[in-house]
Amino acid sequence: MDNKGMISTKQSVLLFLCLAFSQITSTMLHSSVFYAKQTAYIAPLIAAMIASGFFFFIFPLWKRYQGSSFAGISYKILGSPIGKGVMILYFFWFVFLTSYFIRNCDEKLLTTMYTHENTSYFIIVVLILSAIILRKGIYVIARMNQITFSIIVTLLVLILCLLLPQLSIKNLTPISRLDILPILRGVPAVLSTISYLFFLFLIGNEITVTGPIQRSWGLALFIFTFAAVWILATIIGLFGHGVAKELVWPLLSAVKQVFESKSFSGMESFFLSIWLFSDFISIAFLVYLALSLLKSIFGLTDPMSLLYIYLLFLFFTSRYLVKNLFELQYIGRIIISGGNILFGFLLPFLIYIVGKCRKLI
Repeated sequence: MDNKGMISTKQSVLLFLCLAFSQITSTMLHSSVFYAKQTAYIAPLIAAMIASGFFFFIFPLWKRYQGSSFAGISYKILGSPIGKGVMILYFFWFVFLTSYFIRNCDEKLLTTMYTHENTSYFIIVVLILSAIILRKGIYVIARMNQITFSIIVTLLVLILCLLLPQLSIKNLTPISRLDILPILRGVPAVLSTISYLFFLFLIGNEITVTGPIQRSWGLALFIFTFAAVWILATIIGLFGHGVAKELVWPLLSAVKQVFESKSFSGMESFFLSIWLFSDFISIAFLVYLALSLLKSIFGLTDPMSLLYIYLLFLFFTSRYLVKNLFELQYIGRIIISGGNILFGFLLPFLIYIVGKCRKLI
């Protein structure tokens, strides 16, 4: 691709955290609270332990083929025909996943700022902006994310700290052995979000590794887990799991409570703008991953020639993906969670097992 350069391990981790933030505050939050109720904030701890065990097996794969993309590794282990078949499945999953992200971003705008506008307008705007930034390559996406993510973290920490006095311990308890099953039912939604860390493997050939990848991914997993527990505990402690489950955007409702005074009236809009911009970066990154898959599948020298055709395809898939927000939340709770676990954990582990059996790892 026409890149300006490789991205660092730190930048790749920040891209994961950007994707994770988008999901923590929407799909993961709704799904975890839906299944685990007042104990949803415990689910990230269980999911982090499961993910750590998975990464323990996957790291040798990265070390053995460092500097290669996951597609290239799959071709070596499975053979070119089967490997390309697997990558085609990944590509179609990213079409669905990106369409979901686009529609999710669109619904945020429609339900918070432009309630009477047509959904097509915002989808077109998102895709045009994506086309502009994608022409510059992955390095520009990563640099923009560094700036945006630092603002998000600063605002989020400020908001969560200001909300601490308003939390009710009664909303977070009691916890008993009867909560074990609900907590476990909330784990898949968290694992689904953690899977985005593995998706970085798809562009492993474009990441400059300057130190042990275990340390970088371990730190990313720790930050994600800490943030997920804090956000979930804050939302549940503030509203209670019953109300939190019914709120369309629980985090935005929490922000309104913090900045409800007139002196902070502009901060709510500012936070929403930054939140939406992080969604836009996530969408651009997912599009880039899909184009990278096309490059490896068809041996293209410059898949950017397919950018506009692909974005046009995404317009129709995202436009007609769902009819309303409730269907979108259902898809996120059922299909997105299951699909991300399949493509982010199960298939890579299967490829690892095949590699071990063939003594290629």
